[in-house]
Amino acid sequence: MRRPGQGVDELKLQRTALRRREFQARLQAERAIGEQAHQLARERNDARIAELREQQLQETRAAALREEQRLAREREAAATSRAVQAAAQAREEQPPKTAR
Repeated sequence: MRRPGQGVDELKLQRTALRRREFQARLQAERAIGEQAHQLARERNDARIAELREQQLQETRAAALREEQRLAREREAAATSRAVQAAAQAREEQPPKTAR
Protein backbone atom coordinates (compact mmCIF):
# COMPACT_ATOMS: atom_id res chain seq x y z
CA MET A 1 0.00 0.00 0.00
CA ARG A 2 1.22 3.43 -0.84
CA ARG A 3 1.37 6.09 1.69
CA PRO A 4 0.07 9.52 0.84
CA GLY A 5 2.62 11.69 -0.90
CA GLN A 6 4.77 8.71 -1.90
CA GLY A 7 4.05 9.33 -5.58
CA VAL A 8 5.12 12.95 -5.16
CA ASP A 9 8.37 11.88 -3.50
CA GLU A 10 9.08 9.43 -6.31
CA LEU A 11 8.38 12.13 -8.87
CA LYS A 12 10.77 14.50 -7.07
CA LEU A 13 13.43 11.79 -7.01
CA GLN A 14 12.96 11.15 -10.71
CA ARG A 15 13.25 14.87 -11.48
CA THR A 16 16.35 15.13 -9.32
CA ALA A 17 17.91 12.15 -11.08
CA LEU A 18 17.02 13.63 -14.47
CA ARG A 19 18.55 17.00 -13.55
CA ARG A 20 21.66 15.21 -12.28
CA ARG A 21 21.99 13.25 -15.55
CA GLU A 22 21.47 16.42 -17.60
CA PHE A 23 24.06 18.24 -15.52
CA GLN A 24 26.54 15.37 -15.94
CA ALA A 25 25.90 15.32 -19.71
CA ARG A 26 26.53 19.09 -19.97
CA LEU A 27 29.63 18.80 -17.83
CA GLN A 28 30.96 15.93 -19.96
CA ALA A 29 30.25 17.90 -23.16
CA GLU A 30 32.07 20.96 -21.78
CA ARG A 31 35.04 18.83 -20.79
CA ALA A 32 35.16 17.26 -24.24
CA ILE A 33 35.13 20.72 -25.84
CA GLY A 34 37.89 21.84 -23.49
CA GLU A 35 39.98 18.77 -24.21
CA GLN A 36 39.49 19.26 -27.95
CA ALA A 37 40.57 22.90 -27.65
CA HIS A 38 43.67 21.86 -25.69
CA GLN A 39 44.49 19.19 -28.27
CA LEU A 40 44.20 21.72 -31.10
CA ALA A 41 46.39 24.16 -29.18
CA ARG A 42 49.01 21.45 -28.61
CA GLU A 43 48.95 20.56 -32.31
CA ARG A 44 49.36 24.22 -33.31
CA ASN A 45 52.17 24.59 -30.80
CA ASP A 46 53.93 21.47 -32.09
CA ALA A 47 53.57 22.70 -35.68
CA ARG A 48 55.02 26.10 -34.74
CA ILE A 49 57.95 24.47 -32.93
CA ALA A 50 58.66 22.30 -35.98
CA GLU A 51 58.45 25.38 -38.21
CA LEU A 52 60.87 27.30 -36.00
CA ARG A 53 63.29 24.35 -35.92
CA GLU A 54 63.20 24.13 -39.72
CA GLN A 55 63.80 27.88 -39.98
CA GLN A 56 66.72 27.65 -37.56
CA LEU A 57 68.17 24.72 -39.51
CA GLN A 58 67.93 26.68 -42.77
CA GLU A 59 69.58 29.70 -41.16
CA THR A 60 72.38 27.50 -39.82
CA ARG A 61 72.91 25.96 -43.25
CA ALA A 62 72.96 29.38 -44.89
CA ALA A 63 75.51 30.65 -42.35
CA ALA A 64 77.69 27.57 -42.90
CA LEU A 65 77.53 28.09 -46.67
CA ARG A 66 78.50 31.76 -46.31
CA GLU A 67 81.42 30.77 -44.06
CA GLU A 68 82.52 28.10 -46.53
CA GLN A 69 82.42 30.64 -49.38
CA ARG A 70 84.40 33.16 -47.30
CA LEU A 71 87.07 30.57 -46.53
CA ALA A 72 87.26 29.59 -50.22
CA ARG A 73 87.82 33.25 -51.16
CA GLU A 74 90.53 33.54 -48.51
CA ARG A 75 92.25 30.37 -49.77
CA GLU A 76 92.07 31.67 -53.34
CA ALA A 77 93.50 35.04 -52.31
CA ALA A 78 96.31 33.35 -50.38
CA ALA A 79 97.12 31.09 -53.35
CA THR A 80 97.17 34.10 -55.69
CA SER A 81 99.43 35.97 -53.30
CA ARG A 82 101.83 33.00 -53.08
CA ALA A 83 101.88 32.71 -56.89
CA VAL A 84 102.68 36.43 -57.25
CA GLN A 85 105.45 36.15 -54.66
CA ALA A 86 106.90 33.05 -56.34
CA ALA A 87 106.88 34.79 -59.73
CA ALA A 88 108.60 37.87 -58.28
CA GLN A 89 111.19 35.72 -56.57
CA ALA A 90 111.82 33.78 -59.77
CA ARG A 91 112.40 37.04 -61.67
CA GLU A 92 114.84 38.19 -59.02
CA GLU A 93 116.78 34.93 -59.20
CA GLN A 94 117.21 35.02 -63.01
CA PRO A 95 120.48 36.45 -64.23
CA PRO A 96 120.13 39.80 -65.88
CA LYS A 97 119.84 39.70 -69.66
CA THR A 98 122.57 41.37 -71.58
CA ALA A 99 121.90 43.54 -74.52
CA ARG A 100 123.39 42.38 -77.88
